[in-house]
Amino acid sequence: MYRYLIFSLLMLGSLMPNNKILAQELNCTVSINSSAVTSAQGGNERIFQGMRQAITNFVNDRRWTEETYKNQEKIDCSINIILDANSSPNANQYMGEVVIQVSRPIYNASLNTTILTYNDINVSFSYNESQPIEFNEGSFVSSLSSLLAYYSYVFIGLDHDTFELNGGTPYYQKAQQIINLAQNSDNGNPGWNGFSGNLVRNRYWLINNLLDNSLEGIRKSIYNYHRQGMDNLHGNADKGRQKITASLQDMQLTNRNSPSSMVLQVFMNTKRDELVKIYSAATPTEKQQVVPLLQEIDPANSIRYDRIMQN
Repeated sequence: MYRYLIFSLLMLGSLMPNNKILAQELNCTVSINSSAVTSAQGGNERIFQGMRQAITNFVNDRRWTEETYKNQEKIDCSINIILDANSSPNANQYMGEVVIQVSRPIYNASLNTTILTYNDINVSFSYNESQPIEFNEGSFVSSLSSLLAYYSYVFIGLDHDTFELNGGTPYYQKAQQIINLAQNSDNGNPGWNGFSGNLVRNRYWLINNLLDNSLEGIRKSIYNYHRQGMDNLHGNADKGRQKITASLQDMQLTNRNSPSSMVLQVFMNTKRDELVKIYSAATPTEKQQVVPLLQEIDPANSIRYDRIMQN
């Protein structure tokens, strides 16, 4: 696949060995913030340590695709589960939010760029430390396994979208299948439904946006931003910025036709500081072009983009 050709170029010159041992797709760091639960209920920290390890094993040890990955090709991502005081360890029931993040390497630089950071505030699941986390692609098994599988496919899809135009579609479709199964089985978790909970920012709408043909300009922009822009930035900064600007112009057009789409808002939340840093090194002409563009796409943060002109 095209992703692997590009990735091999990204790895040229790396000090990492050419490890030929085949590996799973994800290199996911998992954390559990249980402070609200332990403070309110005196919860057993051992349970949360076990939960973290079980989730880590579930995400990192499972083969999610038919593709072949080497160890150095694994997708870097993170899942931070923040439990709230409404959780009930004695009943194996947990509530809270999840912060997910996925990143990928930048060509010609020993750096990664974050593709997406998202805070999922509608999370509830059961966890029993004596039972394994099980998942079946064709049926709903549990809230927790569906949540983890959903984000695993989103991680893989987003990564592929940055290496190949629309390369993430098969994985978004798998995530959408999880949504469909969970809607009929996990009534206690509003994150699966477009008509409950936070109506414009949940799991349902994230995958809906990523597969919406009317928003395909955003996925094109995500590809151009990373593959044409970021991957050129450290070899030819002027060319890299020009490609990033072109990707933002595509986003601007899509936003005018479909304002306030969730995936664009999440993308801008992820990239805001990175964009300020990139364009702070631009020419005055570039700055005058891009600042109004960014302020139109992300009007709630207009003041923050003013920093570009000040640097």
